[in-house]
Amino acid sequence: KLRFNGIAPGLTLISMTQSDRNFAFASHLNFIGEPIDVLDIAQTAHLLLSSGSINGITIPVDGGQKMINFTGDVVNIAENILKKGL
Repeated sequence: KLRFNGIAPGLTLISMTQSDRNFAFASHLNFIGEPIDVLDIAQTAHLLLSSGSINGITIPVDGGQKMINFTGDVVNIAENILKKGL
């Protein structure tokens, strides 16, 4: 039995090239207003692994960020906003 599923997490941890200021801002650009909890991603993985009937989906675990119509990567968008001083 072969199944294919995915998890699309939002901004969870700071990247090596990202400043603390950018992460503090970018990680809050979602509907819950906070970084994504790693536990939420783990619980989603557990759901996918334990539910044999789920197949062929990608679950966004991003605090609703997917529904915000960003035209690029949220880190770059945050950087542009911070540069403009908004």
